[in-house]
Formats: sequence, C-alpha cells, structure tokens
Amino acid sequence: MTSRRWLIGLALVLVLGGGAWFYQSRATAPRFDRSTIDTANLHPSIAEALEQAIGKVEASPRSAESWGELGMVLMAHDLADSARQCFRQAQDLDDTDMRWPYLLGYTYEEVDYQTALAAYREALTIDPNSVPVRIRVATIQMRLGLLDEAHETLKTGLATQPANPYLLTTLGRLHVIRGELAEAEQAFTAAAQQPDWMAQPALLDLVKLAVRQHNLSQATAYQQRLLQLPQAGQMEFPDPVIERVRFLEGLSKLIAERADLALARGDARMAASLYEAFVAKRPDMPNAQVNLAQAYAMSGNWPAAIKRYQSVLDEFGENVAARYGLAAVYSQSGQAELAKQEYQRVIDSKPDHKNAWLQLGILQEQSGNLDEALDCYLRASEIDPSFAQAQLASGIMLMNRDDLTAAAPYIERAVQLSQGDPLPQQYLQELRKRQAAETPEGN
Repeated sequence: MTSRRWLIGLALVLVLGGGAWFYQSRATAPRFDRSTIDTANLHPSIAEALEQAIGKVEASPRSAESWGELGMVLMAHDLADSARQCFRQAQDLDDTDMRWPYLLGYTYEEVDYQTALAAYREALTIDPNSVPVRIRVATIQMRLGLLDEAHETLKTGLATQPANPYLLTTLGRLHVIRGELAEAEQAFTAAAQQPDWMAQPALLDLVKLAVRQHNLSQATAYQQRLLQLPQAGQMEFPDPVIERVRFLEGLSKLIAERADLALARGDARMAASLYEAFVAKRPDMPNAQVNLAQAYAMSGNWPAAIKRYQSVLDEFGENVAARYGLAAVYSQSGQAELAKQEYQRVIDSKPDHKNAWLQLGILQEQSGNLDEALDCYLRASEIDPSFAQAQLASGIMLMNRDDLTAAAPYIERAVQLSQGDPLPQQYLQELRKRQAAETPEGN
C-alpha cells in the first residue's frame, strides 16, 4: 500500500513538474510584437502574407526558420526595423545559419556600412565558401577605404575558388581603385574567359579600362563581344538568399523589374510609365515611389518629381533616398537654398552620406562660402578615400588657397583613382609647376 501511494505521488510530481516546465517554457519563449507594424495601411496581399508568417512564429516561437521567414517577408516590403528584430532573434535561436546575420547586414548596407560589415563578417565566419557573402564583405571594405582588407578577403576566396568570375571581377575593381591597372586587366580577362556565366560585368569593366588607357581599338573589340551576348544575361552575382526575399515581394514584380531596367538604361519616360502602373497597385512601397520620382527628374519634370519625393517623406517618414532626391531636384531646378537645406537634412539623418557632403560642398562653393565648401569636400574624402570626385575637389580648393603641400595628396589620389581621366592629370601638372616655381633654385 505504501509502495502504491509512493508511485501515485511520484506520478503527480512528474505531471505537475512537467506542466510547470511547459508553462515556464511558453512564458519565456520569444514573441513577435505585433504593435511594431500597422497592417491596416498595407496592401491586402502583404497583410495576408505577414499574418501567415506571424502565425508560424506564434505557433513555433523557438523556430529560427519561422523567425527568419517572417524577417524576410518584412524585409521584402520595406519594413526594415521589424525585419532586423526577426533576423536577430533567428540568429539567437540558431547561430549556425549564415542567412540571419547575412540578411541583417543587407538591411543595413545602404544606411550603416559599419553595422553591415560586422554582420556580413559574422555570416562569412559561418560559411566561408559563400561567394555572395564574401563579395559583400569586400565591397563594403572598399567603400570604407579598407583596401588591404578587401584584397585579403577576395584572395582568400580565390584560394579555394580560383576561377570564380564574380570574385575575379570584384578583385579587378579593387585593383582599379588602387591604380593597379595591369592587375585589374588580368582579373577582368580571367573572369571574362570563364564558361557558364554571362560575362557582361567583366567585359564592361574591360571596356572602361581600355578607354582609360586610351586604347580605343581594344575597347571597341570588347564592345563587340558585349553585343554578341544576350541583353537579358545575368548582370549580378547569383544570390539565393536575396532571391528568396525578392520572390516574397510578389505582386507586380515583373512591372517593377521592367521599370528598373528602363531607368538603368536612361529611358525616363518608359520608366515613369511603368513605375506609375506599379505604384498604382503597390502604393505601400516607398522605394518604387522614390524611383518614380527619379524617373520624373530624369525627364525634366521637376514639379512632379518634387511632389512625389515629398509624398514619400510625408507618408513614410524620413527616407534618405527620397530626401537626397528632393535635394538633387531642387539643385537641378535652380533652387540652391532649398537644395542646401535638404542636403543638410540628409547629412543629419546619415552623417556618412558622401554624395550629400559633396553636393552640399558644390552648392556652398557656388554661393561663395568657400570655407564651408572645403569642409564638405574634406568630409566626403574622409568618409570614402576612394571617392575620386571628393579627392579632386578638396585638392583644387586647397590649391586655390595656395596650400600646395596640403593639396598634393588629394590631387595625387584623384589621379590614382581616375586613371585615364585628363582633368586630375591637368591639375597634377599645374600643381607640380607651382611647386617647382616656389622651390628656390639650387634646392
């Protein structure tokens, strides 16, 4: 009897203990905060996709896959802040899947290079053989002026994949930045010779390189090879992770792709027409509206461009691309003071926006504010040491102040970054003449 009571007691303890464990486990499981998104203002198809993804997270709150999938849905529809929370949660649940730090880095790539690079490096540590991750790490390093680190990143990848055309093409672009044109040509040529890919990227770079070297016959030969390739050939490196996000974008994607291609080739009217059709179906996507405004600007329709950019800012809050586009339109339409205000707002929102610093400097110089202009140029040069225009502008301003010693490294850097461009060369020659004139005879 005693034995039976003991067994019953043990069973009760196990049941109650198991129930307590289950309750505690559910209570401490991660939860998605629905208040971070307003589905009422989203397109019905997007709201439905989000509800399905959120439902999977709520059903399996400890599933990294569910959190990651929700993050991708959010990312696909420009809800970056909420997407980042999901990718971080997915990584906490499974730190062996490179997709989660990789996608986190991708959401930061256009707004915070340092954060993007840190996340990409985590992804590369998990999967050193991922070519897309390695290329993105190297590309961010180049943007930050970390050229030696970028070289090491690419050479490490090529050590195990020596014939990968995407790594070779990226390496060639790095050599161009460093002024190593022979090495750049070697890398581009090796990439162009690889089978089983559309070689447009490498051939385009070879055309540019030949033009810089004033080898017009070679440039023509590369151009002829380009014309023999299909126009629809793959122009970007294959990236299955990002392709999954693009697939989730869903509605009217074909129209958006056609609009992007039209904008890229400079067909502003066609791009505007296609983006108008896309935005009519997807008014919830700010990026498409920014592109529509850009198409208006390219066609010279300043009022429509300004109205569209301002609409994006009013409806979606601060958007760096829209703010920068608005500033550019004000500048192009002769409204310099408004342009300066908007460029400053871009900088306030994103202090490392090199193009905003450069454009603000140009406007300040045109207004006679030379000290402010020089500060802007120097800041742009500091943000991106490979930014040839900023380097040249800084050097010219310093030359105009007769500070030849300070001007020299900027002019020299501009020449190195712009091989074949005669303008930096002309300023370098002028600099050398003035330096020689200031040097006392006999020294």
